[in-house]
Amino acid sequence: GKGGRIIKYRSGVWSDQTYGFNWNAIDWSSIHALDTNYIWAVNTLGATLHYDGNTWNYAFLPFSQSSLHEVQFTDSMHGWAIGYSKKIFFYDGTQWSVQDSDMTLHKINSSYSELMMNNNNDGWIVGAPGQLLHWDGLSWTRMSSYCTNGTVYDIFAFDTTTVFACGDRALLRRTNGTWVNDWSSSPALFTDIDFYDASFGMAISSAYTSYAIYRNNSWS
Repeated sequence: GKGGRIIKYRSGVWSDQTYGFNWNAIDWSSIHALDTNYIWAVNTLGATLHYDGNTWNYAFLPFSQSSLHEVQFTDSMHGWAIGYSKKIFFYDGTQWSVQDSDMTLHKINSSYSELMMNNNNDGWIVGAPGQLLHWDGLSWTRMSSYCTNGTVYDIFAFDTTTVFACGDRALLRRTNGTWVNDWSSSPALFTDIDFYDASFGMAISSAYTSYAIYRNNSWS
């Protein structure tokens, strides 16, 4: 989190982690653990931090040129990270590289806000303006999000066909390959979305003072 802190929970107790160097001036923006011996974190300086069960080791991504704010792994050979640089980074078990070579994916002045990888063949990235990308195991494809002038902030995917996302003036739903916007009321901006199962979920507004609930195939 902020101030370079990484906190570990074990046996009912939270404790600060030490990793051998002082990064108090930066923020760790995302952390993902496959298990207790395989953890990755990224920060606002475009650096990664890896825990192998014994020590933390860091490395800068010189080609990132930007802060990183989300990282996810499906296994030790498949990891992804995103930031504000309009680049998608991939880890193959040995090193990080830029994965997206097709610049038609990116709109002008675009950025990424959230990443969700279900498995090696199914992943999603959302962002601004109206960015919604899908990974099928071979390549990333840009889709229409029905939110083209605003930001898509968050996404929750059960599988390739059942996906929910939220953003400016939008609560988006994808079923059997078709995207629809289920929201036209107030509030007009949702930044977080989560689901218990495919029949019950919640989206939170930007000010965290209001919310919408999804049940029985509709939002209210």
